[in-house]
Amino acid sequence: MANFTILEPMSTGDVIDRAVRLYRRNFTPLVAIVAVPSVIGYLAGLAFTSGYAKLLTSVASPGSAGMEGSALLFLILGLMGQPVWFFVYVFTVTGLARVVGDHLMLGEAITFRRCFSAARQRLGDIVLLALLMFGVLFLIGVIGSVIFFAVFMVVALVIGVTATAGMPQWLGVALLIIFSLLAVAAGIALFLIVAARVVFLPQVLMIEGMTAGSSLGRSISLGQGNWYRVGAILLFTYFVSLSMLAALTLPVIVGLEWFSSSSSVEFVLTPAGGAIYSAFNHTANLLSLPIWIVSFT
Repeated sequence: MANFTILEPMSTGDVIDRAVRLYRRNFTPLVAIVAVPSVIGYLAGLAFTSGYAKLLTSVASPGSAGMEGSALLFLILGLMGQPVWFFVYVFTVTGLARVVGDHLMLGEAITFRRCFSAARQRLGDIVLLALLMFGVLFLIGVIGSVIFFAVFMVVALVIGVTATAGMPQWLGVALLIIFSLLAVAAGIALFLIVAARVVFLPQVLMIEGMTAGSSLGRSISLGQGNWYRVGAILLFTYFVSLSMLAALTLPVIVGLEWFSSSSSVEFVLTPAGGAIYSAFNHTANLLSLPIWIVSFT
């Protein structure tokens, strides 16, 4: 290490600031790398939504010959594309974490070839890591569904108690708002606590050279006490993505409202409008994705 990076404690703001500066200096290779899973995800989602729209059209007009067959084909392609997208996404993120680490510590250039070459060398561990991450996400989804159902039942119980107890309407509404805010805050905190313990899996696998199984324990130890940092990075990238999405969609909305007879809401509900909005959404996520990968690395 000719030019060893000085390891010093950094605040969350410093992490985000350095990540953004590194992103600006290496904009083209970073966007080219993350474009691979983004394009696959967009095509898979577009196939599924197109098949679903065709299926609804065939049900509404039974006389349309061949519509159901093509609709089922698009649905199957969309469903099969989702696991392919997820694996390519994990493959890309792990490779990108390695080249970013090499760039920070060794001064190596961030290139498309280096990223996928580094990930290809650990292909077996990345497959196991993808399966592990899928299991963790599935478990989080199940727990989240149970929590959502419990909160819904409690809210219904509060509404029923306030209605039958003869409380003033404003008191019932106030209790409902307070409980809903507390439930949302608790859900966000629980999500960040869990996310902080699994978000460093690609970095541990590629930079520290651990196996997929041992990476989980190391990631959990790294994430302890850092949930607020993870939350700040995710919040920052969310608003960056939201700003980019607004910058892309607002001119289209203004143009539709100014030059077209149909409203922008009606256009978005059409298949063409949905495809355009989905393209804008994937583009905004594509442009913001490297920020949080570099930040966590």
